[in-house]
Amino acid sequence: MHESEPSDDSLMVAVQEGDLDKMGILFQRHHGHVYGYLCSLTGKSHAAEDLTQDVFLRALKYRHSFKSQLKFASWLFRIARNAYYDWARREGRNLTVLDDPDHYHEEPSLTREDIGFGRQNDLDLLRQALDNLPEAKREVILLSRFQGLKCEEIAHVLDCKLGTVKARIFRALQALKKEFENLTEGVSQ
Repeated sequence: MHESEPSDDSLMVAVQEGDLDKMGILFQRHHGHVYGYLCSLTGKSHAAEDLTQDVFLRALKYRHSFKSQLKFASWLFRIARNAYYDWARREGRNLTVLDDPDHYHEEPSLTREDIGFGRQNDLDLLRQALDNLPEAKREVILLSRFQGLKCEEIAHVLDCKLGTVKARIFRALQALKKEFENLTEGVSQ
């Protein structure tokens, strides 16, 4: 976004005030991120496409619920998450949520060296490792690492406490690293 372009928040306020054409700009800016998130959760591109459309229709329908003190992206991803959960229930998927911890550890930072990037297929293995994670762990990694949301924004999306988000990210990254290591051991044997 260039300096002269309006912010997402100001565009959403304009949508709330009746300038519905501004939703088209927001769609152009965010549909790829929403689609990627939903595709990773559903594992089905056609379902993610349909859900992405649904997310933006819901954003338009529930535009009055947007609060300008929230970041537009976190509000939109909360809608996306709700749309996904509705879809998952209709599909008969078992939805699990991690328990709230009493405390959390400092979030680890995974580097390329930590998980062994070096071979061309490591990215494919990392993607497979991510897909092998339980849904709740995969979701926090998608939001934090792939969508770039801050912990506070993820707490809003997931409707939980900040400490819970930090703990979930920590656990998810540990699980991803372990899953990746298991996959790379299988490849090297």
